[in-house]
Amino acid sequence: MRVYLAAAPAALVAPQLEAEIVYAVTPALAAVFPDDDEEELEAIAALCAAELSLSLLGAGPARRLVVAADVEPERLREVTDREDLYTGALALDGPVAWEEAVSLHLDDVAAEEAVRAARSQPERADELLAEHDLLWFDISERGKVAASLGL
Repeated sequence: MRVYLAAAPAALVAPQLEAEIVYAVTPALAAVFPDDDEEELEAIAALCAAELSLSLLGAGPARRLVVAADVEPERLREVTDREDLYTGALALDGPVAWEEAVSLHLDDVAAEEAVRAARSQPERADELLAEHDLLWFDISERGKVAASLGL
């Protein structure tokens, strides 16, 4: 199943990806957006993960990072007891190997100021980041992306 993991840019050089919560196109997410097609629902799930990534940023680059990966459905379970998460959140058992990752979604350098503002004003995150789409990279570009961030 395709999932979207929130990550900090430093995760690009980690041996594997760690995430307790991921987002995916679930029946519940599709029910909230009944007029959206699969591609639009995937974009919504990725944006939910992007917002979660704000909480993971440390002293490094102020850029949201989302990693799309294909994991076995047996490793996922519905999250029902967390009101702080959006619809489409799933709990993930175990780390994700880079071999399971298919793409990276990262803010452009021009978004850094807005990302910093969104971190300090989370209630305005949607408004502050509305003009900043995540850039798409094939997973084969992971090394190049990490190097461009000084990692």
